[in-house]
Amino acid sequence: MTRLFTILIAALLAGCSSVLLPPNVTPIVPTPLSVAQADQTLVRVTRERAETEARYAASEQLCYAKFFVNNCLDKAKEARRGKLAYLNAVENENQYYKRKMAVEERDRALAQAQKDFDAEEARRAAEPASAPAAVPPLPPARATLAGRQAAHAAKPVSYTH
Repeated sequence: MTRLFTILIAALLAGCSSVLLPPNVTPIVPTPLSVAQADQTLVRVTRERAETEARYAASEQLCYAKFFVNNCLDKAKEARRGKLAYLNAVENENQYYKRKMAVEERDRALAQAQKDFDAEEARRAAEPASAPAAVPPLPPARATLAGRQAAHAAKPVSYTH
């Protein structure tokens, strides 16, 4: 049973292609053409990252059955590191594209809003000034001492006990 499992894992690992990148090399990643394409690529990257981790876990188990365990583990780690580096580059490129598209959309909306505002201001400036609304007359001012005394004297006096 374990021999069958080992053969199965070995066959799976043989079919997997890993990307080994030399240090300080940035992979060339195609730029997405639409936000939908970027979303699809990000979903694919998530799936491939999970597959890479599963592949590493399986190869790690195979390595413990070998005589040169550390050498095998180092190779498995390097294959995992290379694949994850490539996936990170793809993910970063697609996220950058999505952010860039969101900024461009926001800038277009702001430009349209500014254009609409300028048109409204021009329309208001072109209209003749309308007559100011009728202001109701103010009550006579009683701020002076004589006015206050006259108002007090005009009040009827009522004595209630």
